[in-house]
Amino acid sequence: MSRFNLRERVLLAGGRKRQDPPAAPDTLPRANLRERVLLAGGRKRQDPPAAPDTLPRANRRERANPPERPGRPMGAVRRRLAAVLAAGSVVALAACSGADGTNEAGYITGDGQVSYTAVAERDEPVDLKGDSLTGDAELDVAADRGKAVVVNVWWSGCGPCKRELPMLQQAADELEAERPGEVAFVGVNTRDLDPAQGQAFERSTGVSYPSIYDPSGKALLAFHGQVPLFAMPATVVLDDEGRVAAVIRGEIPSKTTLTEVVEDVIGDD
Repeated sequence: MSRFNLRERVLLAGGRKRQDPPAAPDTLPRANLRERVLLAGGRKRQDPPAAPDTLPRANRRERANPPERPGRPMGAVRRRLAAVLAAGSVVALAACSGADGTNEAGYITGDGQVSYTAVAERDEPVDLKGDSLTGDAELDVAADRGKAVVVNVWWSGCGPCKRELPMLQQAADELEAERPGEVAFVGVNTRDLDPAQGQAFERSTGVSYPSIYDPSGKALLAFHGQVPLFAMPATVVLDDEGRVAAVIRGEIPSKTTLTEVVEDVIGDD
């Protein structure tokens, strides 16, 4: 009788069947368990193969350290921006300029310094002309050749302009009384988009000499290359030939300062 039949007979006879010992717990790590399954004929789950790195060695280095994007160095960009801003300030002449810097009204205030140009170094006569602020005539400084001409650049929104215009009018009256027919005054009103603004400003400051209406600053191109009109107010004194002889950048310090400058220019002629 086989071993199996013997065991069955013992069980049927009320005997105790010998129990097989329990299987030992599987304490192998998961990776070894997979290996056992594989050895037992099972199928082991395969991890997906890694994608081959088909990039050449040089490209792999570039991928690890990507090159910076080409562009202008920041220093060059800043210098370019500074140049643009500086150009804007010059065109503004419009601006009141000088040591005090740009104020809340958006113009640059000047320091009132006076600069002279020697007779031998003076440039060509200035071709300054344009429609009058009142709109009833064309003004041309060439008509005043033979006189010293005081040209004052102003704007109704400029505080220093408002303070100095009464002094300019006083100087004009004094020089006319002391040197009749030898000195002429003309203003250049810039930035005011409506001539009525400039007219009201002149009335409030008591100015009676004429002004060229130049809201765009086009007429002031007559001084290009001769006077850096980056300040407003600005006052230029032309000699009797229409050449730039002296410049006051910013508000004139006093009426006396202006009359003395004009006297010096006349004395040079």
